[in-house]
Order: sequence, then structure tokens, then C-alpha cells
Amino acid sequence: MPKRIIGKIPGADSTKLYQIQVGAFYVQKNAENIFSKLYAEGFTPVYERYRNYTRVIVTGIPASQIPGYLSRIKKAGFDEVIIREAGDDSRDLSLKLDLFCRTWRITDCTDRQYIGGQFTFFADGTYTFTTPDGELKELSMWRWTDTKYEKFEYSHDEWQHTGNVKIRDISLNHCKIFDAGFLRIIPGHVSSYLNVHIELVPVPD
Repeated sequence: MPKRIIGKIPGADSTKLYQIQVGAFYVQKNAENIFSKLYAEGFTPVYERYRNYTRVIVTGIPASQIPGYLSRIKKAGFDEVIIREAGDDSRDLSLKLDLFCRTWRITDCTDRQYIGGQFTFFADGTYTFTTPDGELKELSMWRWTDTKYEKFEYSHDEWQHTGNVKIRDISLNHCKIFDAGFLRIIPGHVSSYLNVHIELVPVPD
């Protein structure tokens, strides 16, 4: 078991779900390092934005499995964790990830040049964009910024600059998002790419 456990280990008979926070980091690169280490050990961690910090958590854990998770986290090299009740948020996150993390094709866009392009979002907090003519852009990053999992931010330069997106509507068959663009314009991203409405449909597997 980790040396320091903040929060109570629930009874095995509890029907609630829990989350284990492994760290909260002001420097995004530190959060990414911990995320990668957990992922390599077989966990499915997620990022959670809290004020100016990025939390790295493992969530949706049944109460009866908490001791086993703690032992595995200890073996992975982590000696301080926080246990919290996940409640419905964990179920909401799992459902939203299943719905959102797939390949989407742009069918309509304020900036018409992007119609036909494709986004692929991954649950590990990365995504790719393929242009309408088939050019695959660099791997970029994304993370949720609200507890309803309706807003996220993205970055092409390891969080030195970020853009902000609102999911306006999503289902199995379509997704509508509003991209407010970058807070500060960076080279390669023109200032005209602001306040963009995008409509998407899933690409069949």
C-alpha cells in the first residue's frame, strides 16, 4: 500500500464507485509523465482540470477493487494518493469517452476549407487531424475542462498555448462543436480561425 493515503478505503460491500488521484501538477509535462507511467503499468488514467492544476486520476473503481488498485499503484512507484467517491461523474466520463473518442469527419464548418477533414480523439488525451486531402497532422493533446464533460481544451505545443472547445450536441450519429480558438495566436494558426462552428459525423470502423 502507498505510505500516505488521503481519504478512507471503502468497505468492500459498498456499491459506489471511487477514484484514486495519483497527483496534481502545475507543470503539465509532469502530469504527462505520471500519466504515461500509469498507462504503461496497465491503468487507464485520465486528466482532470482543477484551477491551475492538472490532476491525474484513475476513476470508476468498484469499492471491492480499491485495495488491489492501491497495491498496483504502490508497485508502480507511487507512495501518496487521494481516494474520493466518484459518484455519477465516473459513469458520465466513461459514457462520454465511449461516445466522443472515435474518428469524426467534418461535414460542415464555418471555415469551409476544413470540410472533409477528420479528427480522431483518443481516451489517453491525444488526437490527430487529417486534412481533406489526406495529410496527417502532428499528434496533439486535449483534456476536459469541466465536470459535465462538455468542454475541453487542446494544444499543439505541449500546453504552451491552448484552444477551447464546447461540445454543443453529441450522439452516436453526429457531433456539433464550437471552437473559440486560441487565447493567443501562435505561428501556423491564423487569427481568422476563431469562433468556428463544426459539424461532424462518425467514420465507420
